[in-house]
Amino acid sequence: MTKNVTTNEAKFTARFPDFIFQRISEKARANNRSINQELIHGMSQYLEGLDELELLIASVKNQLAAIQSTEVVPA
Repeated sequence: MTKNVTTNEAKFTARFPDFIFQRISEKARANNRSINQELIHGMSQYLEGLDELELLIASVKNQLAAIQSTEVVPA
């Protein structure tokens, strides 16, 4: 029997090297999650980290621009 995929889910097949699959499997077991749940959790954490990193980079760029605009140019 096949499971129907709802409209808000995407299904795909992924291939992992054995050592990565083993690590994911161990993490899933340690966190009482299925492998699928562990992958979703890990990807969510990764994407949230990217969002935070982008905000941090934008903040640093703004601070650098502010510093550069206030620098005194020697005459």
